[in-house]
Amino acid sequence: MTTRNIEKLLKDEDAAYSEVQELRKVFSNFGCLMDNVSVKSKAGALERAVSVLQSFFGKLDWRTRFQSMDAGHGIGHLTRDYVNALMLFSKLETRPKDIFIGFLGGVLHDVGCALVHRFEESHRVVRHAEAAALFLKETLYDVGLNEAETLLVSYSVAAHTHYLRESEVKCSDGVTRKVRPYDDIAHFGPLWPVWYTRWVDRLDCNGPCFIPRHYLTLTDDHKDFAGEDVGFVQFKFADQMRPLLRPKEEQNNPPQTMLEHAKMFAESQSNDSPYGKYDFGRMIELRSEFREILEHIIYKVKNPRQSEGEDRQWHIQRFTNFLSDTVEPSCSGERAAANLEIQFKKLPAVNQDAWFSGFETVITDYTLWFLRCQVVLDQIPPNWLTLPGVTNDLRDFISGSSEPR
Repeated sequence: MTTRNIEKLLKDEDAAYSEVQELRKVFSNFGCLMDNVSVKSKAGALERAVSVLQSFFGKLDWRTRFQSMDAGHGIGHLTRDYVNALMLFSKLETRPKDIFIGFLGGVLHDVGCALVHRFEESHRVVRHAEAAALFLKETLYDVGLNEAETLLVSYSVAAHTHYLRESEVKCSDGVTRKVRPYDDIAHFGPLWPVWYTRWVDRLDCNGPCFIPRHYLTLTDDHKDFAGEDVGFVQFKFADQMRPLLRPKEEQNNPPQTMLEHAKMFAESQSNDSPYGKYDFGRMIELRSEFREILEHIIYKVKNPRQSEGEDRQWHIQRFTNFLSDTVEPSCSGERAAANLEIQFKKLPAVNQDAWFSGFETVITDYTLWFLRCQVVLDQIPPNWLTLPGVTNDLRDFISGSSEPR
């Protein structure tokens, strides 16, 4: 696959930006392209999507890259996206063609994090979503997709970040360019593959994995996107770990904390939200379950019990292991977890106690989520449980471990 060619393109933001503008033209022909998606039934869509993904990862051979991706958006996130896609689409009643494109987009949406560093995006106009799309546009032909299917998946992946308004960014080459939201509604209604790709991503932004994934990104101070109203802000570990839940207008000094960020995600899981306005059926079931989990974790952080001595050490070691063995089982995950343990021990005792309670709840709720997933995974064809170069059995990969060594 043409990884080096894409990396070369991405270093030239002007050329990459031009390629993205070409990809945006898919919108005007989306309906006609969908007519050329070669699936006829839901079962056929699922079977073919799994086959394509297995072929894709078998040819990709990104084992080294997977080990070094940003710990919050690495191989653990990708694998749970695959699991969440199976949980969602195996029980979602909708058009098979939409399932096929949405399934692929949902699983592949963050492969661009292996090409573009996630926390350099405040200085880039072609970010991880577009990087993934440009890569997929050049490579999906190799795993049996036709031209229409390739363009549809690429567009859906490029659109997954779901910006709501236009903004400007001064790029690393000194040129100011515009970041524009992707069109996701046509005269015939929502572009469902785009929305389904976002649905899969949202399922790992809520529930038991939001807190540990966000926490893993805090190993180094960095700028990250904090919502449409504030854009990119500086994230610092000690500020993020203050167990604050302030009114929205007061969330600026320090910027939105991890707990406030979690509350924002939980509250966005409704049809009144611009992100959830088209949710239906199985997605409503899953988002409600995940929102309840996230709200449970938030409650426990705000109502902690005191820990001391050996109990403290046991708690932090247990969560460190959970991060590196389960949430992000990679070299980058292990390094981030170890670094965060050191930083966590420097926090005030009251902040540690709040998060010990939250971390304990995260592990408990994650275990319950895994058991629910296992019921579904035990019912699918055994060969679907394998992702070449990633895992031979999804159940083993996501079950993980959290006990202190």
